[in-house]
Amino acid sequence: MFTGKPIVNFIIGLLAAIGLLAVLGTAAMWGMHSGMMHGMLSCGSTMYPRSGT
Repeated sequence: MFTGKPIVNFIIGLLAAIGLLAVLGTAAMWGMHSGMMHGMLSCGSTMYPRSGT
């Protein structure tokens, strides 16, 4: 990217890798949370019982 400045290229690449890992980690946590809280095996009906009408 920056010709003649390898340290700047290294820092930008490192920050890009950290950002990518953060985004992927957040997406994985959101997916697991959705599966646990709203999936077929969730405990929502036990925690929030509804009166049958």
